[in-house]
Amino acid sequence: MEKKKALAYAEAFDALLPGLVRSARNQESRRLSRFSLTLPQFFALAVLEDRPLMMKEMAEELGLALGTVTGIIDRLFREGLVERYRDEKDRRIVWARITEKGEVVMRQIHGERIKELSQRLQGMEEEDIRTLVSLLAKYGKALAADGGEGGKSKGGKP
Repeated sequence: MEKKKALAYAEAFDALLPGLVRSARNQESRRLSRFSLTLPQFFALAVLEDRPLMMKEMAEELGLALGTVTGIIDRLFREGLVERYRDEKDRRIVWARITEKGEVVMRQIHGERIKELSQRLQGMEEEDIRTLVSLLAKYGKALAADGGEGGKSKGGKP
């Protein structure tokens, strides 16, 4: 594609993106409030779904200060959604992992998200949905290639 056209499409995409992100964030916040969770708490649980992490690693993964992550984990710990434990070799290191209760909550949140997405997609043509999923996957790969996290999706083809 020629540079001029790419710039025009980039401007159109840039105009749409903030509204899409804001709407998605607001929708997610409303969904999470039913579980008494904030977005940062949800993101912490999401990264712990993959594997236990040292608090320092979690701060890096979330792009937050260690003290902020400690506060998030403290609240999740009080709710029984995560557990903390000390490293056996170096007692200064604190690890966090999601609990069974936390996993149940995350499955419920995921189920609600899928249900809501399904309802929104029902008004669209199947070919449009396939195109949308394909294009989002390509864009995610492009982001990941530049060092972003766009390619880390659990989604994919139906």
